[in-house]
Amino acid sequence: MENKEVDRERILQRILEIRNNDIEPERLRALLDAWERDYGPDYNEIAGEILAEHLTRNAKTWVRQHGLSTAADIIQDMWEGWTEGEFTIERTGNGYQIRCTKCPHADAYLTIGRKDYGILFKCNEDFAIYKAYPDVVFRRTKTLMEGDDCCDHFFSDTEK
Repeated sequence: MENKEVDRERILQRILEIRNNDIEPERLRALLDAWERDYGPDYNEIAGEILAEHLTRNAKTWVRQHGLSTAADIIQDMWEGWTEGEFTIERTGNGYQIRCTKCPHADAYLTIGRKDYGILFKCNEDFAIYKAYPDVVFRRTKTLMEGDDCCDHFFSDTEK
């Protein structure tokens, strides 16, 4: 891929189309088949970089516009209104522990046997988005996409 011209905007638009259809397994399968036909695995690394840059940039704008900065802001802004999945939020001594036990995105990618793309186009978003909160520690050690019993998100303002 190093000698090929990379149209970053075109790649981003394809990724966004995949992400906008990633809870419908058959539509997702068709989009991923098209991705592989048009780009193939040689483009996965650059796709991950392009998506991360896009998500971080948009998250920073959102955080700035809404005056967000804390772990509590993340919980309120991103988790408390999410109704598609099943999860618990536990206030711990120094932060918030989330255990997500059902995720429609993971369900769709796993249904079609494409967890690698689920990690690339969905799960990795956590690290890109939470960069927008420079004073919040984010940790995740398990994902449903990788066959774990939950996705375990941890957020803290004090743990460094």
